[in-house]
Parts: sequence; structure tokens; C-alpha cells
Amino acid sequence: MQFRCRHPTGQFVLHLPVDTTFYELQLKVKEECGWNAVQIKSGYPPSIIEGDPSKTLQSLGICSGNLILEKREHMEPQSTPETKLQNSSAIQKSSQSSDTTNAIVNQQSQSSQSHSQNSSHKNVDKKYDDFTMIRRVIPSDNSCLFAAVLYAMEKTRDSNNIFELRQIIASVVLSDPQTYTEGLLGKPNTAYAQWIMNPERWGGSIELSILSSYYEIEIAAIDIVTLKMHCFGENNKLGKRMYLIYDGIHYDTLVLVPHGNAPESSDVCIVSSEDSVAAAKAMQVVYQAQQNREFTDVHNFTLRCSDCSLGLKGQKEAQQHAQETGHVNFSEY
Repeated sequence: MQFRCRHPTGQFVLHLPVDTTFYELQLKVKEECGWNAVQIKSGYPPSIIEGDPSKTLQSLGICSGNLILEKREHMEPQSTPETKLQNSSAIQKSSQSSDTTNAIVNQQSQSSQSHSQNSSHKNVDKKYDDFTMIRRVIPSDNSCLFAAVLYAMEKTRDSNNIFELRQIIASVVLSDPQTYTEGLLGKPNTAYAQWIMNPERWGGSIELSILSSYYEIEIAAIDIVTLKMHCFGENNKLGKRMYLIYDGIHYDTLVLVPHGNAPESSDVCIVSSEDSVAAAKAMQVVYQAQQNREFTDVHNFTLRCSDCSLGLKGQKEAQQHAQETGHVNFSEY
């Protein structure tokens, strides 16, 4: 089993045997975090994992996936059967099994990401008045929204993680049909969940709202055309914020750097929601992009369907054509 564990100052990956108990998971998590007590959550919305410590994770319905960790000053002591103490070494031994190579590679990769994220999260209240806001370009591959958020949160460009974010969107939509209605989604709840799993489908405001709740961070997406900032999660008093720039069809990540040609390792992607200087710098980048006409007018731009060569004008015609024909490949001309 593999778990991606997130906590307030970073993340790490655990590779565990299939017969790992809940107690052993707690031991391993506390060891990785250096905490005396920890609360573990999973699912969406995240819920506290509870159960008999001697039970295996599988018997408690816990499979590979995401875990959210919270430090606790004190927790009620739990029984620790001898079998658990004897088996606790199994976790460490497993890291030397046939999965060793993959585990080491993944852990090293996550370690470097964690270091970058640690700096951003620990210094969320720090002022960056002397820093410069720049645009980190995200690939134009139909998943730019997910990739832009992922870069801000985890300092990674690994496209494999994008599938996981799409899964989160689908599971949230399916779990709350009263909120995510056909009227809101434009299609039946179950159909939308299947639709967003297609890597060719774009994300939008629904996805940004869900990801804001999932990561517990404000996501401020600024539209180049209108210079309007759409801040998802703003009313939830989350205390921290990321900035995205939107050109009508594409999202990039805005980051603070100590100087203009600084490497990505020095990027500050997350700032305090109260940092008005960072907000002003983000708006300045977007304003300059508008002046340079670095945007796509979705109402008047011309497209050609790559499937049938039909010429189309604007997003509305493209969407209608896609609904009528099932064609989804378009190019601007």
C-alpha cells in the first residue's frame, strides 16, 4: 500500500505492507513527523480515522491514497498488544523488499518537494516586499488548471499527480449530489464525474472551489481580460492564498522570487491572505499581460475543429459543436 501523507508543513510518502495495522501506521507517521501524538484523516471531506489499533488498515476500509495529518499535543493512550510491538518492525523491513527501489526514488522526490513546500508553508505570514512576482508557465495540455494548483501546493510538475486531483473532483461531486446538481454541472452528477476524469476535459470554477476546500487554501484566479480576481475559499478564513493567472483558456501559476531569473526551487507559491503587497504584485503581472494582449478572447476567437475541419467562432460555438458531434480537438487560427 502507498500513502501520500500531507501535514501543515509538507508531505511524504509511505510504502506499507498490506497487513499493516492501524497502530503501526500511527507509529510510522509519528516517526516521520517527529510528533508525539497525531490525528490521521482520510477521504473527502476529510474524516478522522478511528478503530481498533490492532486491526489491519484494510479491515478498517483504509486503502492506498491520501492521508491528512494533524499534530496533537495529547491523545488518549491506546492499548498496544504484544503482537503489534513484534510486528512493528515489519514496516521497516518492507522498505528493504522488492519495492525498495521505487520507495527510495519516490521518497527522494517527495523529500525535495517537501523541502520547498515546508519553506512556503512555514513562512506563510512572512512579508515578501522585496520579492518579484513572476509567471511560471504551465504546459497547455488540457490539464493546466490542475497542474497550476499542483505546482503551487506541491512544487511539482509531475503530470501523474494530475489524475489524482481529477479523482478528488469526481469523488466530491458524487458524494454531494444535492450541491452538485445537474443545473450547476450542466450534466447529470454521475456523468460529470466521468467527464472530468477524461484528461482532455478542462477544469473551471467548480474544480477550483473543490480544490480550495481540499487543500484548505484560497485560490485567487485573476482574469487577464477583465482584471477581475476570483478568489475561491475567500469566505472560509483559511489564512493562506495562491495566485493563478487566467488568459481565457489557460492557467499559469504566479510565484514570488528573490530576483527575476531565480530558479524554481526558490519560488514562494503560498502567501498570507492578508498580504496586500503580494496581491498588488499579482495584479500588476496580470495588468502587464493585458497590456501585452496575452489573452484569448473566448467570445470572438476563431477555431478549427481538428476532427472535421469546420471553422468556428468563439467558445460558445465550439461548445455547441462538441455537444452535437462529440468532437473535442480544436486549434486556433
